[in-house]
Amino acid sequence: MAEISSLLTLQGQLALLTLIGFFLARKGIINAQGRKCLTDLLINVILPANIIQSFLVEFSWDVLKSSASILVISLALQIGCVVLCALGYNWLPFARRSVYQYGTVCSNGAFLGSALVDGIWGSSGLLLSSIYLIPQLRATVLRRKKEHRAGGNVVGGRELLSAG
Repeated sequence: MAEISSLLTLQGQLALLTLIGFFLARKGIINAQGRKCLTDLLINVILPANIIQSFLVEFSWDVLKSSASILVISLALQIGCVVLCALGYNWLPFARRSVYQYGTVCSNGAFLGSALVDGIWGSSGLLLSSIYLIPQLRATVLRRKKEHRAGGNVVGGRELLSAG
């Protein structure tokens, strides 16, 4: 029951922070440039620091086995997502198919859940969550490097035309 209580408390805190952010954006206190700055701070500083901190757990054989199991499961799921993308979205037009494929392979659901994992299971849970993210983050980094080299928005080896 304590886990449910802590989960509800954490979800309440996240909801409150979301409402505060919505209010500040509505009042013009946080504009588009401020949102980008806060997003960059979160993604480039806060979350990596949190992940690094999660690796400061006491090392044991059980931690190694759990970490290896999570990595294998994550790799299998990532490969499954790539196969699903290659076969499952062919009925869609290219532009829409590319978005669906990117969203499936580079899902941010687990990434955004890191705060919840840390709040519920602490640093040992965050360690396993971080290890789970390694294949997803690798896929995302490779995709962004490919886009950067092409100088545009590239999905599936083809450049997408922007509407603007």
